[in-house]
Amino acid sequence: MTHASPGQFLNVYGHDGQSKQLIYSLNTPIYWDGVYIPIRPYSPNAEFSFEAIAGVGSVSNISIDDITIHSGSCVGRNFNCSFNWGLCGGWSASSAHLDWFFSPSVNTSTLREHTGNGGYYAGVLAVAGRPHGSTAVLTSPPIPLTAEQVYCVDYWVRTSSDYSRARVRVNSKLPGNTTLLSRCQVQTPNWKNCGALITPNVTDVYQIEFDVIFETVPEFTFLFDDITIYPGRCRLYRN
Repeated sequence: MTHASPGQFLNVYGHDGQSKQLIYSLNTPIYWDGVYIPIRPYSPNAEFSFEAIAGVGSVSNISIDDITIHSGSCVGRNFNCSFNWGLCGGWSASSAHLDWFFSPSVNTSTLREHTGNGGYYAGVLAVAGRPHGSTAVLTSPPIPLTAEQVYCVDYWVRTSSDYSRARVRVNSKLPGNTTLLSRCQVQTPNWKNCGALITPNVTDVYQIEFDVIFETVPEFTFLFDDITIYPGRCRLYRN
């Protein structure tokens, strides 16, 4: 996986005796965009090179970050969301009593996204007078998943203080059928990496729903960041 921005073209070449060329065309506004390219090397000793081609004009900047490779399919291309410049395409956020917001990271202990490198996050604001047990819902776009394949839904969460508490309930959704995958208890002003395993019974198009349930009445803020899905068991960060 690569993130490339801003630029015109990013070409990726595989050098494994076959000179296979993989091309991804890019022309986006100035924010990070995920690029996911499936590869089938002919040799176990394959090498890959990245070629950035500047666009037309006197100034053109191209940045590449977070290059990773893993086995399995690029299942997360239309799912993964870091909330850069707001809610990602296909995602939806709702709540009857709570307020969603999408914000750039601020260099303070309470408003810094989890990598510490800037960026954006999603948040839910609970204010005085809202009912105990109020729920905010974040729903993914549809994503195709394969039967009997294990996937990890990986995400980062935090609250604004040690006295604030919330539960995140993660569900998988098919038409007419919702299945609880896991719960994550959050009561810390430090970012916490949580995960939920899903092993679909049928090959179909699923949605993942996050229910943020507030368990304390005082005014506070809950933050979400870097939601991803990948094949295999969860590889969570433990601090």
